[in-house]
Amino acid sequence: MSAWLRHLGALAALGACGLATAATGVAVLAAPPDTGPVTVFYPTDAPAAPFVRGPFRFELAADAAPRRGNGRLIVMS
Repeated sequence: MSAWLRHLGALAALGACGLATAATGVAVLAAPPDTGPVTVFYPTDAPAAPFVRGPFRFELAADAAPRRGNGRLIVMS
């Protein structure tokens, strides 16, 4: 295979990688006063924006619609 075909294939693969990106959505759910709020992170197609929590700054999509997935749920505590 010629070198230019290998380079073309590599460029096509790199271009396809950009199509599968998703931003991270964040939502804060209220909780009873004796516990703290619950923060949920999930994939979304909405654009990310600066999100500041205390001294930390993140690029997140606050209260955005979740991205449709495969129907499986992963819960971590």
